[in-house]
Amino acid sequence: EWYRELMDRLKAIDRSALTKQEQMTYDCMERDFVQTIESGKYYGCYEPLRAYVGLQTDIPLEFWFFEVNNKWDAEAYLTLLADVPRVYQDLLAYEQYRSSIGLFMTEEQLDTVLKDLDDILKVRDSIFLIKTYNDAVDALTDLTPEEAASLKERNLSLLTNEFYQAHLDLKNGLEALRAPCREPLGAAISGNKLYKDYYVETLISSCNDNKTIDEI
Repeated sequence: EWYRELMDRLKAIDRSALTKQEQMTYDCMERDFVQTIESGKYYGCYEPLRAYVGLQTDIPLEFWFFEVNNKWDAEAYLTLLADVPRVYQDLLAYEQYRSSIGLFMTEEQLDTVLKDLDDILKVRDSIFLIKTYNDAVDALTDLTPEEAASLKERNLSLLTNEFYQAHLDLKNGLEALRAPCREPLGAAISGNKLYKDYYVETLISSCNDNKTIDEI
């Protein structure tokens, strides 16, 4: 809906009154808005949980890479960490929707994703994010000893409770979707027109071209 509003605002601009450079910008924005609006019909085709490189591995790594340079960063880190359960709930709801339209992941992919989640669950009390955060807090110079200890305690609590439970709930929720796993077939021969059209549009968009798939 937001992109439709942006498109309406863009269309309210008289393109002919713009300079050539501004017209180029106008055309790029129009194309991007159109592609984004049209992509709404492909909701459910995108796969956020992929073998080895999906969100199930990216999210823990994002916290590892998070730079904690001051007290504000340390608090922001914990705020984001506390939001992981909500993110995973939304992610599970999305995968449940994908299952309902026959686009849930293959069984092999599911097993790999579940293993990634298991790897996190197995190290509940020793996950690497405990040490990386503690080291970052220890390096700060704008904290009192009491503040540093409090931050470390909150991080440990979040990791061993909310963060752990979020991974467990996601694992159990995905396992419950095993029965409708799709066959390991390419989009072209899957028999799912929506899935095939999504990859066609993705390829065209990636090529940044207005050509048809046959022309590409």
